[in-house]
Amino acid sequence: MLMKANTKLLDLFNRTIKKLEDPKDRFNWGHFGRCNCGFLAREATNKTPLEIHRAALEKKGEDWGVRVENYCEVTGFEIDDIIRDLLKFGLSQKDLVSIEKLNDPKVLAFLDSDKPLLKGSRECSIRYFRAFKKYIEHELKTDKVFA
Repeated sequence: MLMKANTKLLDLFNRTIKKLEDPKDRFNWGHFGRCNCGFLAREATNKTPLEIHRAALEKKGEDWGVRVENYCEVTGFEIDDIIRDLLKFGLSQKDLVSIEKLNDPKVLAFLDSDKPLLKGSRECSIRYFRAFKKYIEHELKTDKVFA
């Protein structure tokens, strides 16, 4: 399933970028509530970084990608509820995995430079989120709008 561009999703990315740009808000690649998907989940759910981290630890797996790939809406795991909330914004499971890995070719086409993206870098995460925002805006402009 592909991302469904919409204004709520665009707003979610704007809010997430603003949080990522705030140096007072800690970024930590190894913390489920303070990494790429963690920042996005915080804005989508209004949960704290600690609440998201604890929810993610209920299920086994190295990172968000594994949890998203093993997503099931009927498990009763809180992390699956958080993932479901993210999907409601129009993102696909593939989008969430790519946000963690910074690797969707459609998004990479909207990057501001050819500088490589490094996992674990706040600056690179911000660059990827900005590129994803441009991708959403592009999709909205090309009449692929879903209410």
